[in-house]
Amino acid sequence: MKRVRVLIYPVGENPREERIASDLQTLQGLVGGYIEIVTLERTPDGGSLGLVCNEEGWLIPLPPNRRVPGVDLIAGQFLIVRHDAEGELMSLSGSDIARWRERIP
Repeated sequence: MKRVRVLIYPVGENPREERIASDLQTLQGLVGGYIEIVTLERTPDGGSLGLVCNEEGWLIPLPPNRRVPGVDLIAGQFLIVRHDAEGELMSLSGSDIARWRERIP
């Protein structure tokens, strides 16, 4: 199974870089339920960087995590991922990780 480099934001902890399996079950396990992908920025290759979170985070309720510029306050653990134009997950680059660690400390 393909593994990709992502940035994980646990509640109350510093973000961490991790390699994860790129399947739906893994993503759902990391956010604790159904996923929602929010586009953060488009990439020149037609893909995007996105935030993966629990789509029912505030309904469950999950604890508040961080305020994300241009999005809102996110409930529960979330991830920053890169995906191509077809929606397949790809690894974040080193510059992606540095930029998002700065934007969302």
